Amino acid sequence: MNKAHLGLMIGMISCIMASIICLVLYLMISIVWFVLASIVLLLVSLLLVFIDLLHD
Repeated sequence: MNKAHLGLMIGMISCIMASIICLVLYLMISIVWFVLASIVLLLVSLLLVFIDLLHD
């Protein structure tokens, strides 16, 4: 195996690793946004229920 093949293999491996890392980060950020949105919706619904109870 000469140096060109070695360089090509290292380049391909680093590209694959970078895309895996990007995918994992993207999934984690999506999950974090989903959790934050759920918490916000829960708080808003609790606030609406509280306001509804105050008006009765």
